Amino acid sequence: MTLKKFILIASLIELIIIAVLAANVYKNKDNVLGTKDSVNPIDKGDLIFPEEGDLEYFYEPKPNNIESKKQDWLPNGYEYTITINADSLSERFDYSADKPQDVFRIITLGDSFTYGLYVNTKDNYPEQLEDLLNSSLPCRNIKKFEVINLGMGGYDIQYAAERFKKRGLKYNPDLILWLLKNDDLDQIMEKISAKSNEYKRQMEESGELKEYEEKGIFYPYVVKATQELGETYRKEQILDYQYAAMKSLRTIYNDPLVFLSSPFGLTNEFKDVIEKFVRENSHSYYYSQLPNLVGADSALPDGHPNKAGYTLYVNNIFHYLVDTNLISCN
Repeated sequence: MTLKKFILIASLIELIIIAVLAANVYKNKDNVLGTKDSVNPIDKGDLIFPEEGDLEYFYEPKPNNIESKKQDWLPNGYEYTITINADSLSERFDYSADKPQDVFRIITLGDSFTYGLYVNTKDNYPEQLEDLLNSSLPCRNIKKFEVINLGMGGYDIQYAAERFKKRGLKYNPDLILWLLKNDDLDQIMEKISAKSNEYKRQMEESGELKEYEEKGIFYPYVVKATQELGETYRKEQILDYQYAAMKSLRTIYNDPLVFLSSPFGLTNEFKDVIEKFVRENSHSYYYSQLPNLVGADSALPDGHPNKAGYTLYVNNIFHYLVDTNLISCN
């Protein structure tokens, strides 16, 4: 990777991370982002960038890293620690590429809600699900459950699929859980990142950015780039793009794939995309009954789940997997 390209990617990475939340400042009244401090981008020094591949701005956490954070806007100045394992995953443990006998493996895909951006690693939903399965689902045919977290802040559909191809396939999972929200489907990071960076520079030079911030509106350059995406491409084109990104996963993985959302987590048009995928691809499922955490004690001020919110997620997911026999336990 050339120095020029690295600098460009580094300058854009903050935009990519916060884009998932930023667009909702304009279009989602339930999003409670209100201050600049309510976004905590992952430190650029904690990221790695591939030198090859079709995705110019794709990124991952730096392996073998511990990220300790503290944010004043979090309750009581709460401190949290995210542990990145040797395979660049938000995980307490390292996992063998060779799946041990009698182990049932689950891969989780998604953005910062899956990654666990504002909680200790042990408290994110994949870790809590792993613990609950091992403590509460005794099986004669399964000695151990492993839930491997491939989530990453700022990922859209395409980046999550790329992450699985790059990191997840080798783990030979028995099941994939993919947590989705509206912003995962209405943004295409490869197409808005460069524009976002250019708009930010223009707004800084003109003083417009400061005016926005004084009004409590942050990251308008990301919103503008996303809006431009919608003006450049028809909605049907964006939806087809996202469907193709999901479909790419099915070219390499044929076992059960479950999409997860809350009842209000996806608009009807995005739900239609998921439901179409489920109809047209075998071993695909959609569970849309995760609890809605917005405004609840189980959510942080910016809408991300806290530890209690993740526990609610996990209890719902656990019962869904058992009741539908997606985990067949003898």
